Amino acid sequence: MESSRGSLTEEKSDRQSALASREGPNAIFPRDGLYPAAVEGVDLRAEIEYQRSEDTLNDHAYALVENDRLPGLLGWWTLWNQPFNRQPFDWQTHCNGAAGIDTGGAVLNCWLSMHAKVREAMIWQDVDMYGNVTEQDYDQWSAFMKDYLAVMFHHYTLWLESSATQFPAPPLPDPPANQKTLQDGQAPVTALQKIQAQVLYLQNVAHSLAVEIGGFVPWSLLHYYDDELEMLLASESMFNAGEYASTHVNNPVPVTFTGYWPREVTPSPPTTTFAFLVEENLVRPSHYDTIARLLKWGRENMYHYHGGSVVENMENHWHYRGHPPVERMIEGTLRQDPAASKLQSWARGCHGTSFFFREVLRSVNIPVKPVWLPVTPNGGGHRSPVFTTIDRMLSHGDDVYGVRFNIPSVDPDYIEPDRLLIDHTKLLYWFNLSGNPDAGKNVGRQVYEIALDVLPDKLMELYCEDLAKGMSHGQGEVYATFDSFYTVSELEAMSLWQRLATKNATYGYCPTYFQFTDKWPLSISLEP
Repeated sequence: MESSRGSLTEEKSDRQSALASREGPNAIFPRDGLYPAAVEGVDLRAEIEYQRSEDTLNDHAYALVENDRLPGLLGWWTLWNQPFNRQPFDWQTHCNGAAGIDTGGAVLNCWLSMHAKVREAMIWQDVDMYGNVTEQDYDQWSAFMKDYLAVMFHHYTLWLESSATQFPAPPLPDPPANQKTLQDGQAPVTALQKIQAQVLYLQNVAHSLAVEIGGFVPWSLLHYYDDELEMLLASESMFNAGEYASTHVNNPVPVTFTGYWPREVTPSPPTTTFAFLVEENLVRPSHYDTIARLLKWGRENMYHYHGGSVVENMENHWHYRGHPPVERMIEGTLRQDPAASKLQSWARGCHGTSFFFREVLRSVNIPVKPVWLPVTPNGGGHRSPVFTTIDRMLSHGDDVYGVRFNIPSVDPDYIEPDRLLIDHTKLLYWFNLSGNPDAGKNVGRQVYEIALDVLPDKLMELYCEDLAKGMSHGQGEVYATFDSFYTVSELEAMSLWQRLATKNATYGYCPTYFQFTDKWPLSISLEP
């Protein structure tokens, strides 16, 4: 397979080589945990810390609209123009001769001419009839692609100015038609023709640029590293390209085609993803808070799918014979077998969740990097989204919906959504990047760490069961829950059983538990 970018500069090629070398486990965070002194003259550390400052956020009026539905306001972006000084691009000053944002693209071309690193990140992987791939940055695009981008940039600008309510062009089919007919037992894939992938990619890029140039969010593409820009603007972040060939253990008949195919989920246009974020009131004044809000939505709405990763099961959950469509993950679907009684936002496990976050957050220009976990000598089988701009990630994609412990508790809102995020230090400690053979045990560990702190209902049930059976600390289910991470002595030093007893005495878990089970020991009285 052939790959080239024509006359890209030597500096660009060197950077690409450096990025490729950082795709392994030793570079899950692009910044390696450190912020640079400045990026294009902007003190990135100071800006991000400012955005995350609790005192700063409390000083703003965001709390006043926390429970409001933003589409009902004149424009969500007006909430942060003043405190963050985030204004639309001043094209009147910088673009001589431009009459305004129209389908001709004068303002767009003017802005792109001023920002070479953004143009270079807009990489389209072009596939010919033989499956050869040529990578083309914006300067190498065809006239059709540039013209279509300009038209869509105009349309998305108008859409954003209308508070994302009236899109002035026919909507794209969502999800797109799968170009491959697949058998029930085959591995799912969404096969796209070139024109399908091209218009979906160009609409996402046009929207990203409209958000940036119009100042519709309080952060800027100009503050990002090259690889973060490519997470948002390169077609490779949406689709693989070239020749596809795959078999599945349940169906050895190979699936082959030439074209484009997304990974794990089928992307949507921004008229789906951005509208979802606005309608659910998830766009906040910083990356950190926007991510936390999306985590909260996921915790309340997403469910891990059932069964295997085969075409028949994809259709069973998402009514689509390919990768789960982002649109149907948002809207929810009725599982067919066994028949479900309510719509549910099914997630295809940690893989689907990680890529779902990538596709949704790209619509507000927040890059997400799905990574493979754990880091072990023999590889791993899990995935997690990394939020590179805030140096945070999940210990497992499934942490979003909490797996074992994310159930109602007597403690209101016992898990603040941002508590699921781990930092670079925990990443290095839990997923030893030198090849810790036990790193796989730490997949999803953050949920258990939270459980140790808040003692959720499920853990209280296990405690009551241990009491009913007369189990010692080392024999019971409470310890078995945490034995991958801690010894009995370490848990005792954390006063785990003492805190369980105190919570039981306060809320009366065990009498209630024993009353509705057959495990009530006759030697114990309900009387105080």
